[in-house]
Amino acid sequence: IKLIFEHLATACKDGKNLDARSAMTMAAYYAGLAINQVNVGNVHAIAHQLGGKYGIPHGLANSLVLPHILEFCREEAQQPLADLAVLIGAGNADEDPAALAQKFIQAVLDLRTEVGIPDQMDVIKREDFEAISELAIKEGAAYPVPRLPDRENVMLILNKISG
Repeated sequence: IKLIFEHLATACKDGKNLDARSAMTMAAYYAGLAINQVNVGNVHAIAHQLGGKYGIPHGLANSLVLPHILEFCREEAQQPLADLAVLIGAGNADEDPAALAQKFIQAVLDLRTEVGIPDQMDVIKREDFEAISELAIKEGAAYPVPRLPDRENVMLILNKISG
């Protein structure tokens, strides 16, 4: 995560920057090692449906959903999110964990904006929300996560990312 926050924007802005690209290669490698241990199931459960239904690339779909799932699980994952805020320099360890958790979520939103990832996509249609929600909930039930979303929660997230 630290590598991503330190190098993603540079790698996106300057594809010839080999240091930034190498750091992002390592970040991708570490993420691959950690993916089954870090409770990313809710994000992927929704992102898989967006990719399958609309052909949205998996990384883009994940980035659309991630901040909303972080917010959804903020209370249950408060301390790990607070620790991440400190890790990336978004706050200090002596700050309130709830405030730090919010700072990390905001940092994710800010990074997403900085690299040009939209908040919403017009291709995501309201008439598909029911089916997407049903499939995401079914898939997500198999993942170890801090909090399982229900239909209403998934629909709220879909509302936030649809154009």
